[in-house]
Amino acid sequence: MTPAAVIDRHGKDLLDDDPVQRLPTRTQVPKSIIEEARPQGPTRRVSPDAALNPTDLQAELKRMRSTNQASRARAHTLRLIMAGLDGLTFDEAATLLDVRPSRLAAWLHGETIPKTSDKRLAMMWEVLRHLHQLVPRANTGRWLRLPIPALGEVTPYEALVDGRVEDVLRVTQRYAESSFG
Repeated sequence: MTPAAVIDRHGKDLLDDDPVQRLPTRTQVPKSIIEEARPQGPTRRVSPDAALNPTDLQAELKRMRSTNQASRARAHTLRLIMAGLDGLTFDEAATLLDVRPSRLAAWLHGETIPKTSDKRLAMMWEVLRHLHQLVPRANTGRWLRLPIPALGEVTPYEALVDGRVEDVLRVTQRYAESSFG
């Protein structure tokens, strides 16, 4: 005999809780959400080489724009960014991308990402790409909350929220330089 409801210690019915129907607000972004956002069926995706190099990514976005596939490229870039934001809540990730959490959720579930987001997405991906050359992905959240002297003792998270993406990008580019040490 199966119970009609399984109640947790907070009185919440666990059988009625569908994790796909709600997005977390104070927990890590589940990989299942990122996987669900992948387009179904055969699609033209950004080449793996372009995903590793933001200059190539921008060129790929231009090429795809001319072939009417830029929306897919934006979605791919967004998934790469979300996968690289370990240690942040979904709300914090939305704040970094300068969108409401509900809008970010809609984008992850297939809603078209506007062209106006191209620059922000490309720059955020470049910040993460440079950062992950030196800092493991698992430490991304910790690094984003660490005051950085080059940013005026402000955390990278605060600088990004304030729109200082270029400043944070310069810091991460210095990390990626071979002369950094």
